[in-house]
Amino acid sequence: MMNCKQASEMASQQLDRELGLRQRLGLKLHLLICRYCRNYARQLAFLHRAAPKLQAYIESRDEHRLTEQQKEKLRQVLQPRD
Repeated sequence: MMNCKQASEMASQQLDRELGLRQRLGLKLHLLICRYCRNYARQLAFLHRAAPKLQAYIESRDEHRLTEQQKEKLRQVLQPRD
């Protein structure tokens, strides 16, 4: 039987790759039994779907882009001093 630590790792991994049959079945069984891991898996899936949408939204907003003058000022401030 898969424990909660293993289940949380599998829930994360399944978002990035296809799990093997044994892993999928073990995760499904654990999620049927453990409401905490089930909730965690739902939250992970939500974040996995939401993050790219948020990034696209931020990039589409012109007011969040720095002007060339602002970029140059940041470069000067962040440049190491001797």
